[in-house]
Amino acid sequence: MTETGFAISSIRHSKGMSQLELAQKAMIPQSNLSDIESGKRDLTVTTLRNIARALNVSAAALVEDGPDEPSVILTRQRVERIADAVFADKKLSPQEQEIVRCLRVVCSEYAVRRISGRAVRQAWAELRAAVDPAGIKVLLQKVRDASMRVHEKKAD
Repeated sequence: MTETGFAISSIRHSKGMSQLELAQKAMIPQSNLSDIESGKRDLTVTTLRNIARALNVSAAALVEDGPDEPSVILTRQRVERIADAVFADKKLSPQEQEIVRCLRVVCSEYAVRRISGRAVRQAWAELRAAVDPAGIKVLLQKVRDASMRVHEKKAD
């Protein structure tokens, strides 16, 4: 996947749009959009503008070197608090609450009800926009650890 393809896919997911919806709004075939997102097809300036318009973003946002720097700085305490909050209500900042919401969706194996693939992809896109990859990796490990603690308590 190219950076532009990844940007298109990430923004599309964050807006809750399917490839078909975006393709129709951008007036391009869905198969072309799929190929653009996966890096199998280059796009023209006209197509780039149409996709950007359909996503309600600037064309530059799709071709810059990458997404903006994630806005969340994770300290050890913050990681622990966020991971624990996935399984229990904790007092968190709005930013932390949003990360917890995304983690609850992407870690759907811990969910009580089935979560759609679309919701999972959207949550991943939002999580990647908020937290750097290393931070996501640490958070996911801490969520697994917290899950084990919760299950151990239930077994006692």
